[in-house]
Amino acid sequence: MVANIDGTQLSESEREILVEREFDAPRALIWRAFTAADELALWWGPTGFTTETETLDVVPGGQWRYVMRGPDGQTYPNVITYQEVKEPARLVYKHGGEVDSEPVNFVTQADFEEISPELTRVVLRMTFESKSTKDFVTREYGAIEGAKQHMQGLADHLDRVQSGRDDSGVLVIRRVFDAPVETVWNAWTDQEQLLAWFHPEAWKLSISEMDLRPGGTYFYAMSWEGMPDMYGIWHIKRVEAPRLLEFVVSFSDASRNAVRAPFSDVWPIETLSTITFETHAGKGGGTVVTLRGEAINATPEEREAFKNGIGSMQQGWGQTLDSLVRHLAE
Repeated sequence: MVANIDGTQLSESEREILVEREFDAPRALIWRAFTAADELALWWGPTGFTTETETLDVVPGGQWRYVMRGPDGQTYPNVITYQEVKEPARLVYKHGGEVDSEPVNFVTQADFEEISPELTRVVLRMTFESKSTKDFVTREYGAIEGAKQHMQGLADHLDRVQSGRDDSGVLVIRRVFDAPVETVWNAWTDQEQLLAWFHPEAWKLSISEMDLRPGGTYFYAMSWEGMPDMYGIWHIKRVEAPRLLEFVVSFSDASRNAVRAPFSDVWPIETLSTITFETHAGKGGGTVVTLRGEAINATPEEREAFKNGIGSMQQGWGQTLDSLVRHLAE
């Protein structure tokens, strides 16, 4: 069993893929996430996909017919036929893709184990008719990456349902890019490429200096016509190329000393950013970038300021990531 960064455990045998993860949520809540059409539409599938239910009947012999749409616009008609329904402990269903024909069919046994009233272990065991069918789905549809993203989507959904993402005080942004993982990683870690895209709309970088290693720094200056330069610095903590980059971010002066944000006396001086890069599932491929940011070494007032600023940060990051899309397309 191999652990993913987010706590998902994965293993493979000749005909099976096993995925396991614990969730801070009651079992009944997770059961509903797997069996209610209004909730399935909010999380089911790999990152960047949307799900539209046509029919849903969660009983033995019943079916769920739905269409998934990938970030590249490609559609994937699907049908699930339920073989066993034992609320709230187990679902067994046969999954068929497109026209319900081989080689994309497999059977999933989903077990929901109550560890405590607020902690549930979900185990998905996907069994294929042969090794060749499993290998085909893994190769053509990115089944392993899709399983990890599937579990992360459920975790994010449960977090929203229980508390709301903004209430958590953690900024989470996830975006799919039409480029290989290595290409996107290089765009985030090469100082010349960062110079080209790492800024919101109407801004530009005038300084971009990267020392990519644990203990290294990335120092930059953002400029906007008529405005003084705004400096920032990353203190790099972890570099696991091409999958993970973690650093502490601060506003700084021209001498690289951490300073208060120019727009707030209570903005945290340090925030921790963790960025992961995953191969996207589905035929379109690409890369899923997930950015998580949170205040560290902060007072309650500073943490509250960060939480209240999540909406603005999402807007600013949206513009910056739009710049990355354009850069990757060049």
